[in-house]
Amino acid sequence: MNGLYIAASGMTSALAGLETAGFDLANAATPGFVRFESLTETVRGAPSPFQYASAPAGPVLSTHPSAPEVTGDPLDIYIGGNAFMALQSGDGAEVYTRNGQLSLQAGDQGNLGIYAAGLPVLGQDGQPLSVPPGTVEIGSDGTVNVNGLPRGRIKLADPSGDQLVPLGNLVYATASGAPLPAASNASVTSGALEMPDVNTVGDMLKVMDIGQRYENLASAMRSMDENLQQATQTYTLNA
Repeated sequence: MNGLYIAASGMTSALAGLETAGFDLANAATPGFVRFESLTETVRGAPSPFQYASAPAGPVLSTHPSAPEVTGDPLDIYIGGNAFMALQSGDGAEVYTRNGQLSLQAGDQGNLGIYAAGLPVLGQDGQPLSVPPGTVEIGSDGTVNVNGLPRGRIKLADPSGDQLVPLGNLVYATASGAPLPAASNASVTSGALEMPDVNTVGDMLKVMDIGQRYENLASAMRSMDENLQQATQTYTLNA
């Protein structure tokens, strides 16, 4: 019976891993995409008296950023380290992204709002950044300069104390709902973007391996089920 639990839970974990690997592959060319990783461990105890494979509620974000890819666009930024850029969601909450493709959109009083992933970028004071028209340059610490004058500084947040939950469009929220603290060691490289650290060939092989593992576990379950039925029949006949 323990074998059935292990095989069944292993199949569930394999399906979760297959979904994660497929999602990573689909975003292999998406700037700012952070790959997901599926974790599995063998546990014993509630809710089952048998051993079984257990995984977190969902895949976790990788903490290994990839190298920058030069674009030459001054509104493209690469965020060094594991920091995330703070944004303001439609309901006013603080959310996060590593998508450094910035854009300028018309705002109040002739100023321009700075946006990423379709949302306003927040400054160190937690308010959306707004700059006057002019030549925009972004410094290595996230300071936004217009015509050589500082107009604000992008908030770069440290995610190490919380778990990030994907909201879609490369935007994440904290699992706790609390805002992340400012990152102390983050840096910004302008004119470059973070491309995904997705190994296309490796992930395709992973998908094939997971599929084969799933088939093997399904076959093992069928065999154990047949053996269990035979044992039950034998016991019934000899009773």
